[in-house]
Amino acid sequence: SGGSTPKALKVYGISENEYERGTESMFKLVHDMRTRVMTAPSFNQDNIMGAILFLDTLERDVVENVGVQMRTADYLWHFKHIVPFLKI
Repeated sequence: SGGSTPKALKVYGISENEYERGTESMFKLVHDMRTRVMTAPSFNQDNIMGAILFLDTLERDVVENVGVQMRTADYLWHFKHIVPFLKI
């Protein structure tokens, strides 16, 4: 949707002049932010049972610093053992 995305990016320290609202650059910044959260060591099956994902997130890859690259839902299920849910 992107309605609350600028607010989320601002809280994360990214100002609105660093991207164009509603564009690929904005959604890439959000996915990069989500990827940092998902690849954190504490983001695991011991602490999290499931994650609600937007369609845009499902269609993107997660690249972890140890060389793992796969679609977000596959990464969550196969690497982190967390159930991905699609928000509809």
